[in-house]
Formats: sequence, structure tokens, C-alpha cells
Amino acid sequence: MAKRKSKKNSTLGQILGIFGSILGIAAVFMGFLNFVTLTGKLLGATSELGTLTGIQAAFGAKAAAADKPSWAIFADGTTSNGEIALASKTGILILFILLLAGALVLLLGSLMKGKIGKFLMLVGGAAMIAGAIMAFCAISLCAFESKGSGTAGYEYSLGIGAILAGVLGGVGGLAGLGSGVVGLLK
Repeated sequence: MAKRKSKKNSTLGQILGIFGSILGIAAVFMGFLNFVTLTGKLLGATSELGTLTGIQAAFGAKAAAADKPSWAIFADGTTSNGEIALASKTGILILFILLLAGALVLLLGSLMKGKIGKFLMLVGGAAMIAGAIMAFCAISLCAFESKGSGTAGYEYSLGIGAILAGVLGGVGGLAGLGSGVVGLLK
């Protein structure tokens, strides 16, 4: 009877690891949604001035100056040939690397047996939690201040992509971390 319980706990650990891995990969896909939103007052009314997706922040973006994309307000300047260029933000790239690597290590650990597999689940879950915490700090990772100058009235806020990436990565990381800890302590 003890063997059945042990096998049942092992299967539950594998399910939690695979579930956490799926949530981690879903958190990476949240990079296609808005990560940072800039709001400000235009003609006396508060409105959204621009949005920046996680993928644009991580890898940078370019567009013709005449196109005026929504992220143009975040760009540092224009290039010589009339294109607006948004430089990549290293912190956001590291966030996505942590989430993806954590999800893959968590999946590998959940498919392996023994203490090494549980240790990999622990490492993968911890990496995903670190990535989730970084997602909630996306404004700081983009090197924006949370409030603009008092005269301009600009304010940066977290977008839905950053919030969902943080929540999904955190829940997936906790599932993997908890399963790894329980497996190692048995």
C-alpha cells in the first residue's frame, strides 16, 4: 500500500511540474501584449499616449517616422534615414529568458525520476518566480520612472501583458517549486 501512495505522489508531482511548465510558456507569450502604458493629459483629458509590448521592449523595434507607431513616444530618437528606433531593454530580455528557461527546466525535471528530477523542478520553479517578480518591475526594467515630470503629467503603468506574465509565471513557479521541495524532502 505504501508503494501505491508513493507512486500517486510522484504522478501528482509530474502533473504539477507539467502544469507549471505550461503556465511558464504561457507567461512568455504574454510578451506580445502591452507591458508598459504611458498615459498623460492631452487637451485637459487623460488619455493613453503610447503602449510598449514586451517583445518590442526585449528586442527593440524600428518603423518609419511617418508611421508614428504607438511605441514611438518611448523611443530615444530617430535614425539618420528617417526611421524611429527603439533600443532593446536588457532587463526585459532577461525576464523572458528566465521564464522560458525555467519552464523548460521544470518540464525536464518533471519528466525525470529521482532526486535530480526534483532538484531540476526546484531550480526551474525558482527561475520562473524570479522572472515573475521581474515582470512586475517592468517599468523599472525599461528604465522609466513611474511618474513623469510634474509639468508634463505623464505616468507609466504596467500593462496587461506584464501583469499576466507575472501571475502566470508566479503560479507556475510555485507549482514547480513546491513539487520539487516536497519531492526532495521525502
